[in-house]
Amino acid sequence: MLRCKSALRRMIVGEEWSSSSYVATPVGKDTVDCIFDEEDFWIPCDEIVKFVKPLVVLLRVADGEKPAMGYIYEGMDREKEGIKSVYGGDESKYGPIWEIIDRRWHHQLHRPIHAATYYLNPAFHFSPTFKVDVEVINGLYSIMEKMAPAGSTQTELIRELQLFSNAQGETFSCPIAKESRTTMMPGRNKL
Repeated sequence: MLRCKSALRRMIVGEEWSSSSYVATPVGKDTVDCIFDEEDFWIPCDEIVKFVKPLVVLLRVADGEKPAMGYIYEGMDREKEGIKSVYGGDESKYGPIWEIIDRRWHHQLHRPIHAATYYLNPAFHFSPTFKVDVEVINGLYSIMEKMAPAGSTQTELIRELQLFSNAQGETFSCPIAKESRTTMMPGRNKL
């Protein structure tokens, strides 16, 4: 609609529209009013596009054949903050949108594996904007408990996790590992 705004306005003032049988109908009159209503139609339309477009891109990643789970988690966080900024931090405006997103996110997409893959993605983990909260840590530990039997295996995982988090050890501290943090997809760089 936004891309067609000028064309729609030209159409409404054009000869073909004014000679149309629709021009005198209630629907025709409402259409004209709507197309010229900047405040109640075009401005809200622009706002909707600002927050829906990035969400659609994110949903395409989630619906992909092999979605990169850590990217979905981080993307959802980023998009919600973007929506908040569109409304200047006014919770009365962005709050209802966040509620809709959260309802879908928590019931369908939000799983511990998303939080774990976000934490373990070097592109995010070593970024200055990386945030670790209780939800992320709980998701990470939940997955670790499911994937490794109790005892020595979990202890080894914790040790490896510390090496990863501190970029230590041969695997995580070498220059090529540091350089590839943002250039390689996790799990796709096997030799």
